[in-house]
Amino acid sequence: MYGLADPTLGKSDPDVSNVVMKVLHSKGLHEQFLGALLEETGALPPIVVAALDATATCSQPSYSGAKRIDLADPTATV
Repeated sequence: MYGLADPTLGKSDPDVSNVVMKVLHSKGLHEQFLGALLEETGALPPIVVAALDATATCSQPSYSGAKRIDLADPTATV
């Protein structure tokens, strides 16, 4: 992956998200990760879509709402 060793090799399932997050943040690979995820699954996760939608809404010049946007957990049951 972009000249990096697979950080998930030898990691248990509960540790995978943390090691992937560290690589994404330290190497600035957010865009590449989302591109690969979209290519693999055909869709972005609902939480990513919600975050992008909220960001687009807040970036409008006419937006006068809260400075902090709390997203609903898409995995929570209603």
